[in-house]
Amino acid sequence: MVQISGVAAACNDTVPQLLQKYAIYQTMFNNTSKQLIAQQWQQFCAGEEFIADHDGIKPRDFVFASWRRSLEHGVDPFKVEPARIAAGRLSRILKSRSELIRISLPVIENLYSTIEGSRSIIILSDEEGIILFSVGDTESLEGNLAYGQGVEYSEKTVGTNGVGTALYLNEPVQIWAEEHFAQRNHGLSCSAAPVHDPEGKIIGCLNLSCLWDKVHTHTLGMVKAAVSAIEQQLKIELVLKNKVALLQEKQGIFELIQDGLLTIDRNLRITDINEKARGILELTDNGGKVSGGMVAINEHIIAGIDFKEIVASGKRVQEREATLRLSGGALVHCLISATPITTSEGLVITLREVKSVRRMVNRYVGSKAVFTFDDIVGTSPQLMESVRLAKIAGESSTNTLILGESGTGKEMFAQAIHNGGERCGGPFVAVNCGALPRELLQSELFGYAQGAFTGAGRQGNPGKFELADGGTIFLDEIGEMPLAAQVNLLRVVERKEVVRVGGKYARPVDVRIIAATNSRLMQAISENTFREDLYYRLNVLTVNLPPLRLRIGDLGVLIEHFLAKVCRGLDRDKPLMADGVMEGLRRYNWPGNIRQLENIIERAVHVCQGGVITVADLSREITDPPPVTVPVELALAKSGENQTKSRSDVVPAARTLQNSEYQAIVGALNDNRGNIRRTAQMLGVARSTLYEKLRKYRIDISAHR
Repeated sequence: MVQISGVAAACNDTVPQLLQKYAIYQTMFNNTSKQLIAQQWQQFCAGEEFIADHDGIKPRDFVFASWRRSLEHGVDPFKVEPARIAAGRLSRILKSRSELIRISLPVIENLYSTIEGSRSIIILSDEEGIILFSVGDTESLEGNLAYGQGVEYSEKTVGTNGVGTALYLNEPVQIWAEEHFAQRNHGLSCSAAPVHDPEGKIIGCLNLSCLWDKVHTHTLGMVKAAVSAIEQQLKIELVLKNKVALLQEKQGIFELIQDGLLTIDRNLRITDINEKARGILELTDNGGKVSGGMVAINEHIIAGIDFKEIVASGKRVQEREATLRLSGGALVHCLISATPITTSEGLVITLREVKSVRRMVNRYVGSKAVFTFDDIVGTSPQLMESVRLAKIAGESSTNTLILGESGTGKEMFAQAIHNGGERCGGPFVAVNCGALPRELLQSELFGYAQGAFTGAGRQGNPGKFELADGGTIFLDEIGEMPLAAQVNLLRVVERKEVVRVGGKYARPVDVRIIAATNSRLMQAISENTFREDLYYRLNVLTVNLPPLRLRIGDLGVLIEHFLAKVCRGLDRDKPLMADGVMEGLRRYNWPGNIRQLENIIERAVHVCQGGVITVADLSREITDPPPVTVPVELALAKSGENQTKSRSDVVPAARTLQNSEYQAIVGALNDNRGNIRRTAQMLGVARSTLYEKLRKYRIDISAHR
């Protein structure tokens, strides 16, 4: 009973069930029983009916049912020979069941160690009964092809047997002596049990064959116990495989995240870290020390944030801005978030480089350059010279000064310069220095620290220079910048660093500066409203943009460009130009330059009728320009009149000279290459009178030098 209890445990059967199933073997394992079953097997093969003898010995019901199946399969019990499958098919099966073989081998070797020397054979097959592996005593295996790799032991090929019948019934079986359908196996006893994967699917069978008189009631229990060990190991391996997959998935997520990500324990040792965090913190994983928990984070980050305090508090930290000082001396400007881990009392930490955050913000809020040199319309020599100089500026990262009247396209040129250089992938931040209140300009440009003034944010706020880090900042109307801001701007230009308003520490910035103005900076320098040292720092490369009145030859192509642009937006056909329209546009002085031209064309397209733009569709500033008040001295010089004439006699003549007067000044400037003294002498007026006239007509003398 002790033996049967052990077998029951191995087979997952109750003791009464096992007694009923195997009680017959108490009287069966002898020569007499063997002879009786052999006689009944012969009667079955001969097609005769048989009945049990007086002791009730007969083939068990499941054996008798298997005999019937074997007969239906056409198995000849007297001529069964081992059948080996094709080599190609065997190779595929061995590959698909490699895990089963690997896991089963140690179990089979352990089982064989208990029966070695008993002329027994242990067979592992796949779910179709094809032998994958076999081990046994030399005298049983040597030269015996019946137990070789690739031999099929299904009921269809060899009839009733341990492997084939166990697979068919999907339960452990013991086939004894003449219970085998094939006569060649009548000297054996086979104990077999199917092997299942963790989902319950049959993937193989384990069989122990021995001489018929060596079998014992616990042999099948040993086989079943071995199968249970194999199935348990399969489950363990599946769990491990799933855990490995989860770890790989976690590592994949770790590396996929664009931020630096790391975990630390309560002793501040780094337990995991992704490549992004290694790069930010300049850490190299020497021999796995970093990810192996052998490096403490406070040994590498020596200033900027106290992780020990965060671990002790157990509170979350969200987007805290900090400048980390690494053990190597480098400064890293980051946004840090930390979340406590309750199980390990450590932290999950994310590091986001401020530069990358601002680059992303700029991308979404529109701080980028859209214009290139291809968007600049015109072919006049003056414009082509400006484009040539701008392309030279684009090929370098040096500071550039753009000079030009309002509406000449200074920001378009600035964007084209940015997009024409290596910084084109970085942000482009434009600031109009004349549009910002003087008291707010510094905080807008350089940012402000926490508590710098009433209402300042908790974390402070970055300025335009920090937002433009890695790219270009365009400072329009630089001549309107107050002197206090000019001092800080000079620091940025010279040291490549920014100190926020109310802040203590400098922050490194890598920004290319493009400044622009429509005012005369040299005059501002002489009036002490603009710093001379800042002027020379900004004016490394100068690009002069000609006003529209100096490039009238481009007027036609500009009009065509704006007509197409406006009509495309309105989804209508381009209108024609009536006689006199182009002439009127050519005669106009264009104080608003390209911007004014675009507005006038857009208005004309909206108000014109019948698909034709007439002179009446142009704005009154074109058809009826306001009179220009000309200095009496200049009017007298051009008219040749005696300067003793009354002012009332001169003004009507001056009004008729408004266009020729402008052309006279421009022509004299060109002849004298922008020299004010010689130009005034040529025109016969005082230099003060000429300066006044230059301001009135918005003529930039640098364009003529």
